[in-house]
Amino acid sequence: MNTEAQSTQRKQGLPLDLSKSELRREAVARRDAQSAVEVKEKSYSIEQLLFDYEPFAAAKCVMFYYSFRSEVRTAEMIRRALGENKKVCLPKVNREKRELEIYFVSDPESELIPGIWGILEPDTVRCQRAHPEDLNVIICPGTAFDRAGNRLGYGGGYYDRFMRSVPERIHFIGLAFSVQIFDEIPASESDVKVHTVVTEDEIILPG
Repeated sequence: MNTEAQSTQRKQGLPLDLSKSELRREAVARRDAQSAVEVKEKSYSIEQLLFDYEPFAAAKCVMFYYSFRSEVRTAEMIRRALGENKKVCLPKVNREKRELEIYFVSDPESELIPGIWGILEPDTVRCQRAHPEDLNVIICPGTAFDRAGNRLGYGGGYYDRFMRSVPERIHFIGLAFSVQIFDEIPASESDVKVHTVVTEDEIILPG
């Protein structure tokens, strides 16, 4: 960890050299501490920046995640993308294979059902299977991000494995509140960086 990042952690009252699990808990606690009104308003600001961002605006097929608990809300983004005639895919967790499967969704109200951990997932009876080659953009959840594009997930590795398997042309965009942005987070060779992070305040483009 560099000196600047250490100084930032001191100012934030964080111990130096946090492990992934410790940083994950800290980031989720910050996110959970926001009021419902804050989450709604900040999510709307993130939506506006995202939809004006050229790689997303130009995308014909986007993979979203369906937000859960205090995550950046995506339900309105999904509906808006469909209204703008984008194809939208959502993931379904395959626990046996420890991987994500993706399906096209055209009517979230009728085509999504609670899956593992209670997160809404595509109903495979109603939704058509999609493939990574169909995608232009992947919208990634995360507990924390840094300005180098490193992403800290929830510990299962599902997104990292999926993102390693897709064509290189696909643009990865992380959504996060500003309280989830750190100057530096732990990363290993198996972790996949995002190309962009959108918060309520800015679009972060890792150098």
